[in-house]
This record gives sequence, structure tokens and C-alpha cells, in this order.
Amino acid sequence: MSQSCWQPSALGGRRLPGRSRPMRALTIVGVGLVCAAATLSGQHSDQIEWGAYGTFTRFDKLYGLPDRTGGGIRFGYFISDHIGVEAESNWLGPSTTTGRASYLFHTGSLSLVLNLPLGNRAMFYALGGVARVDYGTTYPYNFAENGLGGGGGLRLMFSDRWGLRLDGRAFFDPKKSLLTGSTSTHLIASAGLSYMGGLPRTGTYVARGGERDYQWYWGAEGGVILVKTNAQTSTVEPIVGGHWLITKHRTSLLVSYEGSFFIDSVRAIIEDPASTASSAGPGFRDVTFSRLRRLSFGLVAHPAQRRIEPFVGGGFAIMQIINPAVDCSSCTTNSEAFAAQGLAQNAASKAFAWVLGGLQINYSRRLNVFGQYIITSSSQGFLLNGNTHTLQGGVRYSLGSAREDVTGPR
Repeated sequence: MSQSCWQPSALGGRRLPGRSRPMRALTIVGVGLVCAAATLSGQHSDQIEWGAYGTFTRFDKLYGLPDRTGGGIRFGYFISDHIGVEAESNWLGPSTTTGRASYLFHTGSLSLVLNLPLGNRAMFYALGGVARVDYGTTYPYNFAENGLGGGGGLRLMFSDRWGLRLDGRAFFDPKKSLLTGSTSTHLIASAGLSYMGGLPRTGTYVARGGERDYQWYWGAEGGVILVKTNAQTSTVEPIVGGHWLITKHRTSLLVSYEGSFFIDSVRAIIEDPASTASSAGPGFRDVTFSRLRRLSFGLVAHPAQRRIEPFVGGGFAIMQIINPAVDCSSCTTNSEAFAAQGLAQNAASKAFAWVLGGLQINYSRRLNVFGQYIITSSSQGFLLNGNTHTLQGGVRYSLGSAREDVTGPR
């Protein structure tokens, strides 16, 4: 049988000749670190990772912006010991450049991660995916860029849960920038702490065959929705709702209803040939609103039934702006005002397609919590302009079977 790190050697604790006390102390510390490293788990499949970090950003030289420090947060999921997905967001506070207006620098990214373990305590990783940069709302930085993000780094684990991450990545927009007229590349270096949550695969909950078939889950969710109009840039608003989820092994039927109450009223512009004055000139009307509701139907796929499982889905939704108010200060008759309000109502409700993706943590057959991202298609003639983006978290609980089985003759 091999000798344990902590078992006494054949020397029986006798003092080695020529060894000083400091040297013996360093030897003991070194042996302790080696033994501790051997106890750390190199398995991370099905675990989640979240953390916070500080950043150092070097902007594309054509932007003429100084290097700056900031901070951010990240959330990741290990699909296996070597493959994972990760979302992160970092932010720089408002700043002013000489001769120019103030600007922000807020980035968000979604990446596929390739993890390469270097023993039990270290892991090199490479990642790549999509990213978005928002510079704020003040001219000339009142724009955002969608592009690609990629890079790599090193993860050093202090224990099975806590670790240090050193990261370097680049943001690249292949399209011409609205500010410089050419492609742009920004470099971001970061360092911070990460925490490994959940259980490794050996301790995960795995549904037995048929255990979750035809379960009727009732759930609630809350989060934020990103919306914009043809008169305003993107704003982030709260959204809450409830849903039904009826499962059939690896697929499920989803029905949800959600409502959003905007923090501030949002303004949009509609066409009206009868209008003589508006913020956009004659032929248009200003419309304000502060409430939105969404009714969704679709299918969701659960490709892997584990304690922490990914899910994807898609379907159709009806979105409605509630009580849009038309600025009819230039209206001269009641019929003109009624016609203007009718145009606003026609632009307040449309049908959309949607796609979602997320992670679900199964605490038992009946109870689970989840986080998800939803993107909807755009529609012409709607008061909201372009796609909407929703980030939510929630909980659902099964109240029993969604069908009645015949157990015997009547």
C-alpha cells in the first residue's frame, strides 16, 4: 500500500542532518500544498460559475478615448468538464473626453468556452461568441455596436469552490463604425474571483425514465426587458409574469402571460397625413405609453435531464401596448382626434416569433428554478422598434399529472 502524504516516514520523525528550522518549515508547507492540491476535484461538469472582476480597457485608437478601468460580472455553466457556456457584462462609469461629450462603455457577451485542465488546481480556457457594446445616449456616442468577442485566460482554484480568473479578450465589429467609418477593435483585460456552485455530475439529480412525463408545472418569473422606439434609444424596463409548462420527457408545451410597467413613459412616432405639427414635423404624431403585455405560446426542448440542465425553445407571441396616448394638440376636430387615436391603437398590437434559451436547476421532480433569455422578432408598424430582449429568472412547481390514466375498468 502506498504511503499517505500525512503518514510518518521511516525516519520516525528524527531530525535530518544539515536541515535548519526555516528549511524544515518550508518543506512542511510545500508538502501541505501538494497534499491539498491532490484533494481538489478536477471535475466541473454540471456546475455553475459566477463571479465579479475588475477590468482594464484599451479602446480602438481611432476612437481617441483614454485607457480606463471598470468592473463586471459573469455567469457560466459547465456542460462537461471541457465545454461550457458563459454570459458576462462589464461597465465603465460616465466619463468626459476633452472636446467631446460624455460617454459610457457597457458590454455584454455570450460565449462558448473550451476548458483545458492543467492538473487539479489550474485550468486554461479559450472562448468565443457574440458581443454588444453600448456607448450611451449622448452625441456623438449615441450608438451601439454588435460584433464578435473572443479570448482566453487562466483559472486558478484555491479550493473546490473558489478560484482566481485572469482573462484577456477582444471585441471586434466587422462593420464600419458610426464614429470612425472603419471597423473597430477594443481590448479588455480582467482579473477577479469566481465561485463554483452546484454539484459535480456524480451528485446530480437525474430524472428516472418517465418520471417527469406529463407533469403540469405552474411558475412565476421576473426580470427586465430591453425595448426601443423610433424616437428613443433602448431602455431597460421591469417585466413579471406567470406560465404553465406541460412536459413530455424531453419536450414541453409553454404558455405564459407577462406584463411590463415602464419606469418612465416611452415616446414613439406614427405617421398621420392629417397632422400639421409634431416633434418630427407635419405628417406625424407623437405617442407615449408606459405599459406592455405579452402572451406567448411555444415548445421547449430539454436535451439533457440533469440537476442543472439547459433548455431551448421557440414559438409565437402577441404583444400589446396598453393605453397609448396620442399628442393631438394640433387636432382641430373630434373626428381628427378619434382617427389619430385609432392609428395609435392599430400600431399597439402585433404578433411576433420568439426564441429562448436558459438553464434550469432541478431540486426535485416537482420543484425547479431557472434563468432564461428571450428574443422576439421585429414587426413593421409596431410602436416598439426592432427586437425586444428579455432576461428573467423564476421558479416553477408541479401540481401533478397533466393527464388522467385509466387504471381499471369502469
